Amino acid sequence: MTEKDKHGWRDLRFVAPVVLCFAVPILAAVLLIPLAQRGEASAASAPVSAVVEVGSREADFRQAVGVEIKLNPAGVVKTNATGRITAVHVSPGDPVTSGTKLIDVNGAPVFAMPQTPPLYRDLAVGTEGPDVAAVQAFLVAGGFLADSPDSTDGDFGYRTADAVCEFQEAAGVECTEVFSMFHVAFVPASITTVGTIEHVVGDTVNAAEPVLTGTPTPAAAVFAPAAENGDLRAYGDEPVVISTSAGADLILPRASPLDGAEVAALYEFVQAAVRSGDLAAPPAATNDDAGSGTSVSYTGLTLRKESASRVAVVPGNSVLAAPGGVNCVITVAGSEAGSTSAPPRYEAVRVRSVAPAVGQLGQVFTDAELVGSVVLRDPTTAPADVRSACG
Repeated sequence: MTEKDKHGWRDLRFVAPVVLCFAVPILAAVLLIPLAQRGEASAASAPVSAVVEVGSREADFRQAVGVEIKLNPAGVVKTNATGRITAVHVSPGDPVTSGTKLIDVNGAPVFAMPQTPPLYRDLAVGTEGPDVAAVQAFLVAGGFLADSPDSTDGDFGYRTADAVCEFQEAAGVECTEVFSMFHVAFVPASITTVGTIEHVVGDTVNAAEPVLTGTPTPAAAVFAPAAENGDLRAYGDEPVVISTSAGADLILPRASPLDGAEVAALYEFVQAAVRSGDLAAPPAATNDDAGSGTSVSYTGLTLRKESASRVAVVPGNSVLAAPGGVNCVITVAGSEAGSTSAPPRYEAVRVRSVAPAVGQLGQVFTDAELVGSVVLRDPTTAPADVRSACG
């Protein structure tokens, strides 16, 4: 072998590994990529079942909600007295009941009188009428007159005169046995708590002029799901629990409708949660369309059933939403459900409730009666006459 040939072989030993380093990846790509593409195509073409068997789960229908509370207009307390305010005895947030001392005018106290009708005259022995009965009820509430049917008969007799004298002495004014309208201010039934005080000591006040306003009282409350696909119908008439993120709970007999006492309890619950920092303060109250009050909205609450119940679980897209708020699923029997002996039979079945399935992505909770049945995964594939039966 010549010296030239020896150098050629030596060069080849160095070049060959370099060539192989480039050639092997290219060869692998040429061989493996088509195989991978055929695998992906096969996976993509694998059929997805057109039907699904309805499963079940124990659920309490827990979901995030807000609540809108309608408030009655804040009432106004007007004085019957004219003069200079020499003392203010209440502060915002104080309760107002029959006999609460509100202000002093010219040194004489003015008391809250919620009894009706409001006084329009002074009363003395011999006067009669509904306003006399109102004063008698005021004296009964204050403990100055015995609580009996005869005590509020609307006839100002000597027993009532004695009670008026006791009231005057307790108030620090001269006993005249004449009940002066200037010593009381009518308090509308909507006022249970002082909201704002319109005057300060030293102001001059005239009869029929407002001296304070109450706080708006709750009239109605409505829950609203935070999620667009939320639904409150699943709660029915069962007891529910409303909770804050800090774990404070309030049990209500139902989600809707709520009576006056339940609305008041809910309003106090959310107000307490705001005061403690568990809830964000609501936006400013807005006037309702009728102009008869305001509404205030609270968010960040959770609503659930007090006791969990068995429910059906279906894919969210298997629910057909029809006009008028009606929801249906399309049940399938026959060949579509796995049978080969009969043609498929479709039926639009209305569902009473649909709620997001907490912890199950893409699933919803619905009526337990559907458990074990077979439904179309895509209800729009059902015959048109079957779909139309849903609406």
